Amino acid sequence: GLDLVNIHLFHDASNLIAVNSSPSIYSANRKKALRYVINRISDSPSNPFPFFLFGDFNFRLDTLTLVQRLTIEADVVKVMKDRTNEVEKIIFEEKDDGRQMLLQIEEKLFEYVHQAVFRKDNGRA
Repeated sequence: GLDLVNIHLFHDASNLIAVNSSPSIYSANRKKALRYVINRISDSPSNPFPFFLFGDFNFRLDTLTLVQRLTIEADVVKVMKDRTNEVEKIIFEEKDDGRQMLLQIEEKLFEYVHQAVFRKDNGRA
């Protein structure tokens, strides 16, 4: 016998939260959930079969490290929500006189202006 286990782990609900720490809190939640499923299957005395785990693991880039690398020479502008002390968006701007936006991060938006960096050398950087 063989057990096929389809899993769908948690996504990153907010880019603003994911960029706060490395690894993100979402990554820690996915890790706990994956360990839970594996332990439940492995420790079950009524299930002696090997298993194959597949599905949507919702792997993500390390958002904090990626942002730090993309915005080494940028100024940070945090836009706050009205009447609260919550960050609505984070904008990274060039330091020169043009102040061109390099990156904008919102809860469900990650907009990087220089897309060529992801295509150059097949995205190895």
